[in-house]
Amino acid sequence: MIQLYVTYYYRGSFFNEESVQKIDNIDDIKIPENAFGYHTFKREIIVSKSGRDCTSERFETSKMYYEDAEYYTLKQLKERFPEEEILIRNVEGNNMQGAVRTRMGNWQQWEND
Repeated sequence: MIQLYVTYYYRGSFFNEESVQKIDNIDDIKIPENAFGYHTFKREIIVSKSGRDCTSERFETSKMYYEDAEYYTLKQLKERFPEEEILIRNVEGNNMQGAVRTRMGNWQQWEND
């Protein structure tokens, strides 16, 4: 059996917090008010001869979706947020197309399309 999951992301003190939930289909995604984004993935679940569930690694992982976020290119970051020096250096150094400011106010990686 193939099972669909959603991972919700929340702003944490040092690192993002996350929660994973099983869902039946994409339409079941209801992002919690305190979450800033999510992605989906699938796992295959096989019942062994002894009756145990054996779960595969994640596959078909979606890109990250950000709720009510603002996307900034590197050029826009330099123009609008020159004080964000570390962020700008990270975007440049990692050859990213930009950064995302989430609805919670934190910055996240803008995955290259």
